[in-house]
Amino acid sequence: MSASQNTQSAVAGAGASGSAGNSTLADMNSATLGAKFPEIALPDGKVVQTGTVGAMLLNIRAYNKAHAAGDTAQL
Repeated sequence: MSASQNTQSAVAGAGASGSAGNSTLADMNSATLGAKFPEIALPDGKVVQTGTVGAMLLNIRAYNKAHAAGDTAQL
């Protein structure tokens, strides 16, 4: 299986939980970023929320800050 097929498979698996999974992701992103971001419909009909990369970057920044400070409770 090629890398692009692995990525496509992972993306398809992520959407397998249906709208309940998408709303959970939306709730997590909203809590992380402090705002509700819009959802968009992909050409295949799946609905995904925007802002997931922004949430990931903020989580990485928080992790790096806690790691640099030696704060294992926040890791």
